[in-house]
Amino acid sequence: MTLTEAQERVVQALAARAPAGWRRIVADIEVIEEAGGYAMDSVAFAIVPSGSDYADPTIEVDRATRDAVAALHRVIRDGGEDRTLGSLELTIEQDGTYRFAYDYAPPRRLNGQWDADREARLDGYLDLYRAEMAAR
Repeated sequence: MTLTEAQERVVQALAARAPAGWRRIVADIEVIEEAGGYAMDSVAFAIVPSGSDYADPTIEVDRATRDAVAALHRVIRDGGEDRTLGSLELTIEQDGTYRFAYDYAPPRRLNGQWDADREARLDGYLDLYRAEMAAR
């Protein structure tokens, strides 16, 4: 499996879980490979129209998504660059375009460390989206 194929599996799995009418999907997923499997922690939500505003309902990261992330982790690990994926942030747009941002540092949430900056960015994402739409 190529990196692009692995990425597309993650995108498809998350998009399948999103509510109808979504405009953007945002997922922040941490992963650690353990004996016999993977430990993951995730924050995933969609941006959907809600009257004259937007809402950001949570998306459940199901088994298909977890399996797709594990496959992506293996592709990166085995890619010859001696890297281990610690976390990823994924943004999927309604038109099907997507953007991955990878972090190869040990995942913080899974290691019991609070990441105030990441939490603030994710908690305030809906306001960022509103500002982005207002600027268009």
